[in-house]
Amino acid sequence: LGYSFNLLMAVFVEAPWAIIRTAKPLVIGGYDVGILDKSAAYWKARGNAVWGDAIRGFRGSMVAMGGFGIVAATLEVFDVLDDSAGAKTSKEKNWLDLKI
Repeated sequence: LGYSFNLLMAVFVEAPWAIIRTAKPLVIGGYDVGILDKSAAYWKARGNAVWGDAIRGFRGSMVAMGGFGIVAATLEVFDVLDDSAGAKTSKEKNWLDLKI
């Protein structure tokens, strides 16, 4: 179940990442400014709504992915603890303890 949470979040991150990955830096005031160097509001104010939406979506996806990662890791710990309680040999228990 924990792995499913991480795979689900990978799908949601891919959409904004496709725009961010292919965005070329702009020269503003003699400096190269990349898409991640400025906020979503900055890009919308400059008239680049696509970049602004990508940044906003990417930020939300990263926060959600972190949350799902924590949930997935917690579920994995509970799964290993459950397996450890049912271990039949000390060697099996030692390997499961190492996994935690």
